[in-house]
Amino acid sequence: MELRKIRLKDIKPSEYNPRVISKEAFENLKNNIKEFGFLDPLVLNKSLTIISGHQRFKALNELGFVETEAIILDLDKTKEKILNISLNKISGEFDYDKLDKILNSIKKDEVTLTGFTNQEIRELTKKFDFSKELKEFNKLEKEETKHKIWTAKIKEGNDLNNVNKVLARIKKTKGWSRFSNDYCNGLLLKELCRKYSS
Repeated sequence: MELRKIRLKDIKPSEYNPRVISKEAFENLKNNIKEFGFLDPLVLNKSLTIISGHQRFKALNELGFVETEAIILDLDKTKEKILNISLNKISGEFDYDKLDKILNSIKKDEVTLTGFTNQEIRELTKKFDFSKELKEFNKLEKEETKHKIWTAKIKEGNDLNNVNKVLARIKKTKGWSRFSNDYCNGLLLKELCRKYSS
């Protein structure tokens, strides 16, 4: 492995790269590079094929860069593809309570520099009212049947079949598809559990 400067015109995007990015997220990426500089080097194979950094490479070109630092590896094609996927897939998770505090402390005109889209930020920082979803869930089945599903060994956590039945019914609510991230859906699930399993 070595780190060296490479001319952008010599770098080759991989044809198999499965990673895509929205237009808004790509603009956020460019703005981030303009604000902080290019801090995350491309990862290239010895043939100068991109393993990781296709969107950053595109952003550098659009921003007028001529060259960039890159990490050069010597991998066969199979290992190259495995690394391409793993560098995009393997990541941590947010503590959403801490994330919410951070996002709310940043100025509105700077918050997209974090990489979150405006829609994601709106969903993460708003106070949620699940009253409509709770009413909708309440209509799915008669109270007696629903109560049995929620209380049948769910507290002990040892009956996956019952838990899956509950999740299937929750996902029928419009709320589950209304939100675009797992955090918001998790809040809805938590509220439903609080209401029906106590």
